[in-house]
Amino acid sequence: MHTLLKVILIFTAIMSLNVQAAIIVVNSTNGGSGSTLCSLADAIIAANTGGTSGGCTAGTIGGDEILFASNLSNSTILLSADLPLITDDLTITGPTGGNTLTVSGDDAYSIFVVDGVRLNLSNLELVQGYGTTSSIFGASGGAIAALSGAVVTATDSKLLNNIAQGSGGAVYAESSSIVHLSSCLISNNAANYGGAIYAHQGAQIEIADCTFSGNSASTVSTAFGGAIAAFGWSSPTAINIRNSHFSNNTTVGYGGAIFAGPGVEAKVIDSVFEGNVAHTGGAIRIQAGSSQFSSLNVARSEFSNNHAWVYAAAVYTEGNVTFDAINSAFSNNQAGVEGGAFFFYSGTVNLNSIMASGNHASSGGVMSAWGHPAFPNIVNLTRSFFSENSANVGGAIVAKYNAHIVAIDTTLSANSANIHGGAVKSDMSIVELSNSTLSGNHSGIGGGAFYANNSSAVKIDNSTFAENDGGSLFSFNSTGSVLRNTVLAGGHCDLDGTSNVTLNGGVHIDDGTCNATLVGPSQLAPLNYNGSGPIPTHMPIPGSPLVDHGVGGAANNPLTDQRGHPRIVGIEVDIGAVELPDPADIFN
Repeated sequence: MHTLLKVILIFTAIMSLNVQAAIIVVNSTNGGSGSTLCSLADAIIAANTGGTSGGCTAGTIGGDEILFASNLSNSTILLSADLPLITDDLTITGPTGGNTLTVSGDDAYSIFVVDGVRLNLSNLELVQGYGTTSSIFGASGGAIAALSGAVVTATDSKLLNNIAQGSGGAVYAESSSIVHLSSCLISNNAANYGGAIYAHQGAQIEIADCTFSGNSASTVSTAFGGAIAAFGWSSPTAINIRNSHFSNNTTVGYGGAIFAGPGVEAKVIDSVFEGNVAHTGGAIRIQAGSSQFSSLNVARSEFSNNHAWVYAAAVYTEGNVTFDAINSAFSNNQAGVEGGAFFFYSGTVNLNSIMASGNHASSGGVMSAWGHPAFPNIVNLTRSFFSENSANVGGAIVAKYNAHIVAIDTTLSANSANIHGGAVKSDMSIVELSNSTLSGNHSGIGGGAFYANNSSAVKIDNSTFAENDGGSLFSFNSTGSVLRNTVLAGGHCDLDGTSNVTLNGGVHIDDGTCNATLVGPSQLAPLNYNGSGPIPTHMPIPGSPLVDHGVGGAANNPLTDQRGHPRIVGIEVDIGAVELPDPADIFN
């Protein structure tokens, strides 16, 4: 027979098998098997074996569908044993039109356990499942356990009040399995690890348009992942979240909403995290060791009113980690010790277009960044706005122990510290500011805008300090501060006897402190949105001594000012973060 004809006949046979897949109708709420009616347990057996079971019609091998008789709408199937292991592709569809079909594990039994095949679930409520699937942490997967490469999809469903003594109160995913959740409510589930979901060793979790609320990992002190916990170890594990809501998830350990361990790649897009609570990482904690890598990407998301008893109410990173966040907002988060929103302990962090307001901690109202003996800590902050945050020290930012922070095109405004650094405190670290504005910040003792101590290296270029209460810059036991093309409006560049600040040209300090030669009123307009989008700046007024009095020319200055407008308008760069436009440009 011709080879092409053979292929056609084989394909036709396969398609014929798929077309003949059975529809099995459950018509009993019996939680077990073997009755004269068709129970859910017997329906699964029939689908697995291709034969009959109990009162169910025969299934086929390959892709049967289980439906429910109309008289079962708004009914509950109360299990009296674990449901049979699913070993053949299967679709289970609940009633539509506002009706529900509930499957309850009665706080004693697992609901769906899937081994290496596809399971599609829709329009179901899975409640009070009790995880019995064996895992590295003990009995796991109260509602769904996806094993050995299984592919599970749940749509328009609810996973409620499920529990596991081990991991994954609602969902357990292992060994390269894939779990898709869309338009689902996942609420009030509990486990020691991953209150709602636990994934590891190459599993992939895809979440879209879902709500996670009131899930918890809280029965042991080492618990983590109030809603989701994941580990990759030697097999990268993925978590992809889109357009979802995480609220009031908790753990006594790490990651109130999400914990991502070594080997995990996590993405969060268009999502909201609010009211989540943990020891560290009120919303998210991600970490990796020396031999693994982890990553977290956040875009267009909101983090508000999250709480950490110790570190980072929003996001905590540690180890060999990369964290990227863009176009996201962090507001009213609170940590008991370090990092009202963020705590970065090594790794590479890129924050772009971040709005942070109303956050609070004892140290670092928005972020605290610490160096690590094994991994450098580099934080890049671009086109961001931190306002009205507060702390005992470092109202917005704290850098410690050889951390390295680079802030570009960023405004820190109206932040406050009780003691040091209304906006920024640097301790044995490197902080670089370029095209940035520090305005209206307050410190009770020193460094209303910036406090540098213990041999910190501070480099400030093309930046504006204005209206800060408690002084612009205070340097204590530090000789590594260099200013260039920068204005300290109001002055107050303060030094202790062991410190000095290097003025490297184009530095205007109103009161002449730090041996400034460009002195007198700097003539800045009030903080305003000067064509800079959501980020306010101070514009020099016409006739200001800042105009055309910078140094370096086009070759040695940024191409644009903080607003993104051309940097050199006149004969030389203007001092400060913003270039005064040509009057003709303003008119046009």
